Amino acid sequence: MAVHISLDFVQIADIGGAVVYFNLSVLTTLSVLGLLITSLDWFIPLVAAAIRNPENWSGIEERKVESLCENIIIAQDEAVAFINALLAIRENRPTMYYAFLSSILLTGAWVGALANNTLLAYFMCCILILLPGLRQHHVFERLFILGVGAFANVVRKSSPPNAMKVKRN
Repeated sequence: MAVHISLDFVQIADIGGAVVYFNLSVLTTLSVLGLLITSLDWFIPLVAAAIRNPENWSGIEERKVESLCENIIIAQDEAVAFINALLAIRENRPTMYYAFLSSILLTGAWVGALANNTLLAYFMCCILILLPGLRQHHVFERLFILGVGAFANVVRKSSPPNAMKVKRN
């Protein structure tokens, strides 16, 4: 006995549009997001069982699922490593940590105040969609190297010429 569910995807898109259109508060947006996730958690197994018969599962599909799970675990490990690095910086160099975090958050608040929420949501979605390709082509490493180089140039230009020389006896 197959379960047939008629999903109107326009209604799901309307929920996302309502968040932007009604300019909901953060708490309301998070609540709507939680409701959407809960609904998807309930609908996805029903839709997957109706679309894909478990008896027709092949080794190729199993490898795709394993690859997807491995990528999710790698992303989780990188996120944990990033958080641990931030916590280590917070403990070892608290002034740099708070200056860095405050500047990032103030920049985000400034951009958020200037730009339209819809435009920011569009840019965030584009970045998330392009993230695997950006990581594969090492774009973030190149930007980091350029940023460190620019910071080093600023430090060199602002320090006196003899400050870099170390006198040896």
